[in-house]
Amino acid sequence: MEFSSIVSVIALLLSLLSAWYTRHAARAAKAQADAAKQQAAAAKAQLSLDQDRRNDELARRRKEDEEAARADLRVILIGMRPHPPQIVVHNHGPHVASEISLSYLDADDGLPPPDTSRWHELPATLGPERASSVEADIGSNVTRRFRVTLRWKDGTGSRSTVEQLQLH
Repeated sequence: MEFSSIVSVIALLLSLLSAWYTRHAARAAKAQADAAKQQAAAAKAQLSLDQDRRNDELARRRKEDEEAARADLRVILIGMRPHPPQIVVHNHGPHVASEISLSYLDADDGLPPPDTSRWHELPATLGPERASSVEADIGSNVTRRFRVTLRWKDGTGSRSTVEQLQLH
């Protein structure tokens, strides 16, 4: 075998080896790029999940803070003979209620409204889990079933509710 043939065979082998290595390196580089893309997508998804968790936690805390800042007032009419009927305002919430006011709204039986002159004696401020009452001057010829509007302020701002009262 001649020297030039040997050199040609070696050159051919080196060419094939170089082509194989280049192809292998390109595949390896593509695999690395794909893996990097997958890692970036996974990191982005994890970041999104973490952000969603943070947002959920902040929303939960805001809700808890808002609930803690609420006063939950209710009004009832209680009649226990031989005592005169009482209008009772109770704060069921965890926050102080201020600027409390109670006003007659309407009745559906056509009878005149009860005397509301003593309603202003209810306290303007009522602490959490506290109640206050005032005598309800309900005569025999006035409505015994009527609606009132209860208004107050708490840590969330001004609030109100309409309540149906009935003396049995």
